[in-house]
Amino acid sequence: MRNLAMPFSAALAIIMVPIFVSVFSLIHLATPPSAQAADDHGDYRNLATPINTIGSVVSGSIDGSSTGIDIDYFSFQAQRGVRYSFIVNLGTVQSANLQVVNSIDRGIGSSEGQFAYERTGQLLVDWIARTNDTYFVEVSADWDPLSGQVFLGTYTLQVSADTTLLDRHGDSRDAATSMAFGNRYQGAISPWSNQPDIDVGVHGGDDEDYFSFLASRGIKYTIDAELGTATGLTLSVRDSVGDLEKTNDGVGITMDWVAPATRLYHVVVSGTSRVREPVGTYAVKVTANTSLVDRHSERRVDATPISFGNAHQGAVSPADDLDFFSFQTRRGVMYSISIEPGSAETVNIAVHQPVIGTAASNGGIGMSLDWLAPTDGTYYVVLSVSSQVRVGVGSYTLRVEADNALIDRHSGTPGDATGINFGSAVAGAISPAEDQDFFGFLAKRGVSYTVESELGSAVAVSLSIADADGNIEVSNGGLGSTLEWIAPDDNSYYVAVSAPSQIANPIGTYTVKIEGDNTLLDRHGEARADATSINFGNATAGAISPPKD
Repeated sequence: MRNLAMPFSAALAIIMVPIFVSVFSLIHLATPPSAQAADDHGDYRNLATPINTIGSVVSGSIDGSSTGIDIDYFSFQAQRGVRYSFIVNLGTVQSANLQVVNSIDRGIGSSEGQFAYERTGQLLVDWIARTNDTYFVEVSADWDPLSGQVFLGTYTLQVSADTTLLDRHGDSRDAATSMAFGNRYQGAISPWSNQPDIDVGVHGGDDEDYFSFLASRGIKYTIDAELGTATGLTLSVRDSVGDLEKTNDGVGITMDWVAPATRLYHVVVSGTSRVREPVGTYAVKVTANTSLVDRHSERRVDATPISFGNAHQGAVSPADDLDFFSFQTRRGVMYSISIEPGSAETVNIAVHQPVIGTAASNGGIGMSLDWLAPTDGTYYVVLSVSSQVRVGVGSYTLRVEADNALIDRHSGTPGDATGINFGSAVAGAISPAEDQDFFGFLAKRGVSYTVESELGSAVAVSLSIADADGNIEVSNGGLGSTLEWIAPDDNSYYVAVSAPSQIANPIGTYTVKIEGDNTLLDRHGEARADATSINFGNATAGAISPPKD
């Protein structure tokens, strides 16, 4: 960034002289009497000679006056922020007084903020206008305090204006300059007093330049200033009601800010007490990092639907941002949620339940989370800032994969059991851990049935036979891969496959099949009425099964 030189008048070897209004001057500021001394320029503000502030040179003389003190008034149109330089070149007059006098609306007296000094044969005043109004230059007679002699003679008044300090931008939100991102806006901090006790009232306050822009939630905006003749600036962001969002407090010339909401905000450029001469020119621009735009809702109702296996771009921004993604779960399916960091080091990954509550979270540690769906339903992946890293705000890419091998294909109750054919293997999975899979078959009294499991990704399974009410007839307790059972009657029974209690992680796949040994089928009645007829000389086959047969 460039930093141009100080104003010329401030660099001169100068002698400060007080600016004051004599008793005589105050008299002349009042309404003029009916008679006055002949003079080349008016002795009162309403009779002032108009002058041009662009290189104007006007001749004048300090003449004799009926009051004994001649005053020459010159009027000019001041523009807020412009620095005006007034030079009186002493001609035949030996000494004189020079000052800027308030506009009529601002009462009598010299205008605040004048910088007066002398050079050989010259009186000089630098002054920055604090308002847009008609002000006055007063050239008045001086006198010898010892002899009382009033100095009379000729002079010339020279006026110049530094319009680079013109206040181009409004001092309030209502008058803010609208900004386009990336465009550079020229401006100036002028006036700026660095004097908290200055009377700002009708005399005008210190300059603040307001710029407006429409911010989008989550986007990081960079406010970048370039110094011209100013040696320092305060950069601030304020919301639509004027509350301060962030400030650089006069340190540096750039500032980053993340918008907490989508609304109108204001960049405010002002002076700073951290430098000796805050008055000067500058340029400012605002750029937007759209990679941090908040693309995803913070509520379940507006969550972004997930497409399994596809990448979803997003950003956790601002720091309190929550990004909701919805997906339809199937009981038992393992969902692998992973993120690829962009400008964020990592993010907190959580799964939220359908209505309220959190089902799982990685606590902001790592870049993935595996979660097993306990039921069918609509669940939500929620991404937020991780408290475990230095840079939590930033962009990311989200992917969700579903392992359908663990889908719960079979009912957990006898009433909805999956039918099983003898000799045919049926695939299934223990998922989630409390899962029970029921398979129904029609048992015949006395038949010996063998249930056999073959493990896939599961470490072990428990095999049981249950009746229609879910009462367990027999179980292998999770030990081994087979179970034998003799049917006590003709009825519907159920193979139940579940997780063994002795296994820490029972999740996994399996296949199960059932075989029946019909040689033990109970072929003969147990009562006289159902007795089997026997033919003499013929052999009749039978079996004692079950044990109480």
